[in-house]
Amino acid sequence: MGLTKAERDVRDGRVMTMLIAGKTYREIAAAVGLATESAAHKIVTRQLRASASRRDLISDAALDLHLERIEKLFSAHFDRAIDGDHKSAELCRRLLGQEARILGMTVTDGPLRSGIAPEVPADTEETEQPSEQADDSTEGEGPLEPTNELERFRSRRHA
Repeated sequence: MGLTKAERDVRDGRVMTMLIAGKTYREIAAAVGLATESAAHKIVTRQLRASASRRDLISDAALDLHLERIEKLFSAHFDRAIDGDHKSAELCRRLLGQEARILGMTVTDGPLRSGIAPEVPADTEETEQPSEQADDSTEGEGPLEPTNELERFRSRRHA
């Protein structure tokens, strides 16, 4: 006769506990009375699949909490940074960089570390003037590839 749902839940919990403790599938199967190690593997796979949505929810909540803490620290130092406090300005810059990395935005610090400000092009949608001498060689070839990080970000955002 098979196990009841409550007994199966207890057994599956023991299987996962033993797996986390470093036991092999063979040792787990023997300890909980399973016929084969593949049965232990199936239980582990089923348990991991069932807990995936819960792990995703916990990860999302942890990410939200972390971003909220970054924003609180940033808010606490932003006014001082604007008033000229170099330590607060550096902290704000680092917090913005950390937040950008978390959100999947590319951040490069190379030009800023050398003391040279990165060249930021004007927004070409509003300020670009047509040249008097048009180059016919690119006509009809479609949009050009973005040449810098800001243009790549804008093209992804508007895509």
